[in-house]
Amino acid sequence: MKRLLLNLVALGACATTTPALAALISASSEIPLIGSSLITFGTLPPYLTAPSLNYGAVTFSGTTGVTITDRSGTYNTQGNSLGNDSGRSENLVLKFLVPVSVFGFNFGASDAAPGTTLNVYDSANALIGSALLPLNDNSGQGNDGAFWGWSGSDIRRAELLFSPYPPGQGFGPPYDGVFIDNVRYVESPRNVPVPEPLSTALLALGLVLGGAVQYRRRAGRVTLT
Repeated sequence: MKRLLLNLVALGACATTTPALAALISASSEIPLIGSSLITFGTLPPYLTAPSLNYGAVTFSGTTGVTITDRSGTYNTQGNSLGNDSGRSENLVLKFLVPVSVFGFNFGASDAAPGTTLNVYDSANALIGSALLPLNDNSGQGNDGAFWGWSGSDIRRAELLFSPYPPGQGFGPPYDGVFIDNVRYVESPRNVPVPEPLSTALLALGLVLGGAVQYRRRAGRVTLT
């Protein structure tokens, strides 16, 4: 009994809650995305431009708006996709209505050096991750499978910042025109109460101590016959 109590105390003293490590996602098949929700942008007509669009638990927006496009499977898209207003918007923002633990998207048509910057923020609007996504212009000749995203414990917003074209390059708009498609995300399990290891160990310790007290009381009783 004494050894058991010492082990439980040691467990309670050492137990800590380890947060999920933030990491760049580079494939839709990665384990954190298993069971994810999927957005394909297939319910709105092509070439619709709006300040923002809501799909599922995600709001998409940009400085000059966002545009639904249909590239017929080119530029790493499948059917409808979402663009940054044909390069007029310097950014594309994904705002999650609830915290998510991971998200990702197909990414195509980026050809302005040095590339697109992905910034990720938590519920306190603190920057928790940043990455420079490589150029991904496949000249419209199919779907090359580029997929990017982020994994963490409390993600509420992501922003894609597009590089400007050098003077005399590009197709007129000032910024790199980029498309995203097949957006995946997994809602964070924050709303499900999970006992922390320390709390669990202390509860177990209390149960053991309570049982020991009851055992001693029963052992000390005298029965008259």
